[in-house]
Amino acid sequence: MRLSPEHRRLLPVIILICVGSLLSGCRRTSSARLQLLERAEAIVEENPDSALTLLSALPDAATLSPSERALRGLVLTRALDKTYCLTDNDSVIAWSYDYYCDSKDLDRRMMATFCLKDKISKSDSPRVSDYLKLL
Repeated sequence: MRLSPEHRRLLPVIILICVGSLLSGCRRTSSARLQLLERAEAIVEENPDSALTLLSALPDAATLSPSERALRGLVLTRALDKTYCLTDNDSVIAWSYDYYCDSKDLDRRMMATFCLKDKISKSDSPRVSDYLKLL
């Protein structure tokens, strides 16, 4: 199929519109995910079950941006702790802790440190005291 000269001139414009739409759509999705995470963070202390419900609406953690993934891990750890759902896996909060250690967000850095220390102190690992000293 051959394009007429008029259509050839319109092709770059159409491509530009499509790419712009895709990019703005991704930004909107990221913003919606961040709003959902911040809402879950705001209610996790008093309504951890509701926070877990909000978190379940998020896509897989691997598809989130690093900041979204860190916040998801922090809120998830807090919500699970508040609902007494004990897990031995500290990788989620450890990832959040690593992220917030390099962040200027002091509140989340403090909360991630607290959650990680709490998770490790509840662990049965024989090297807990060594790990806590590193923090």
